[in-house]
Amino acid sequence: MEGNILKLYPQYNQKTDRRQNNVSVDSERRSGMCRRESTRPSIDLKLIQDINRTKDIFAPFLNAPQVQQIQPENKSNTTFRKAVIAALSPIIPVRRISSLPDNIEDGNYVRAAGLVALAGIMLPEDTRDLKDAAKQIFKCELPKYDYKNCQARFSFFRGTVLQPVVNKMGKLGIKLYSFDKTLYDTKIGDYLCKIFNINIDDLYSENTCRKVPKVTLDESGKTIVKEVDVYASRINGKSLAKLIGRSLLRIPIISVLALSLLELPLLIKKIKNDDSPKNKFKEGSIQAVKSSINVSFITAGIGLIGALFAKKGPAYSLLGMGIGSVAGAYSSKFIQKGIENITDQK
Repeated sequence: MEGNILKLYPQYNQKTDRRQNNVSVDSERRSGMCRRESTRPSIDLKLIQDINRTKDIFAPFLNAPQVQQIQPENKSNTTFRKAVIAALSPIIPVRRISSLPDNIEDGNYVRAAGLVALAGIMLPEDTRDLKDAAKQIFKCELPKYDYKNCQARFSFFRGTVLQPVVNKMGKLGIKLYSFDKTLYDTKIGDYLCKIFNINIDDLYSENTCRKVPKVTLDESGKTIVKEVDVYASRINGKSLAKLIGRSLLRIPIISVLALSLLELPLLIKKIKNDDSPKNKFKEGSIQAVKSSINVSFITAGIGLIGALFAKKGPAYSLLGMGIGSVAGAYSSKFIQKGIENITDQK
């Protein structure tokens, strides 16, 4: 093939032997007619025609319209991916890493790593919840306590990878458990209970959900690990009060703090992008507001809609939490987009 191509241009295929040349090197390069003058051969017209013909052949593949078709295809793939993730959101491990692709695309690798770590920590308890849901779906097996009117307090440590670690910490572990409260057990919870007239009674003897190992103190004041009961509380009041009360019991404070910490890398990134102290403060403040909205809306969506569906059993509880997370995320993005539009106009 190479030989055939060379035959097309014989003028570039001449072989010379320097030994047949009687002119010295000095005379050849520096005497007589200068080698920079017009005696040098010009490019063959046939070669130019072949180059232009080759360009014409490949021109359709390099056309702008064809290249531009790639962009809608990528958008379509992204939309399809988000739709699949939204549909799988009732599966808790999937929901926990639902924003992972977006964070990787945006270069938020620290937050992406945090999401994966949090999903790994929660995996044992999430698996237990999935098993309870599967029992309801496939065996029609429901919890034995009064789940329609009562709600067990959610916990950040209970049933997770961290629980055995905390149990080995002795008195420090007991201290950590004391921080593992729900939103109901805070001043915000007290305030909401007064506004909506929410009344929650703890009926321990009637609503034992399960037993879990937990570090505690014995009669002599020494730390021991023993099986303790997890109880559900009865929620009294009107329908809205019951819904809000149930949702408050389903939101652990440490979980909210963990989600807030995952927003921190993006806040730092926004501040670093600007050199001016004034711009740093502005961008940091805007991002802090947007992050607060994101955490609040997703947490509220999971808590409220999960509580609404929980009265029908564990499977519906997971379904409600999945719907709540998607609704909260979309609502958060809508409001954040509005904030961006307002700040861009100023």
